Amino acid sequence: ACARARRAGAPVLTSFSENALAAAVAPAAAARLLFLSIPYDAGWSARVDGARVVPVRVDAGFLGVPLPAGARRIDLSFAPPLRAAGAALSLAALALYAALLAV
Repeated sequence: ACARARRAGAPVLTSFSENALAAAVAPAAAARLLFLSIPYDAGWSARVDGARVVPVRVDAGFLGVPLPAGARRIDLSFAPPLRAAGAALSLAALALYAALLAV
């Protein structure tokens, strides 16, 4: 009975890709924390019903999303931190290398 009750409130995955997922969560009477067995990383961003929320580190390093009461739609996306800085640094190094080859 307890497992059945947990499954009834579990999120239902509606879409996913390499770096994003969307889920629907059944209504709840009180605010709660959605625990995901995804490792926590600073690159995760979350939206609940379109409003940005800050994901939290849960337990020993898993991802959690605070949810207000009621039925909710959750959208998670991942973008590696410093990706733009790394790409810019790589392009600058490539340009420097090309300049050295030209000389």
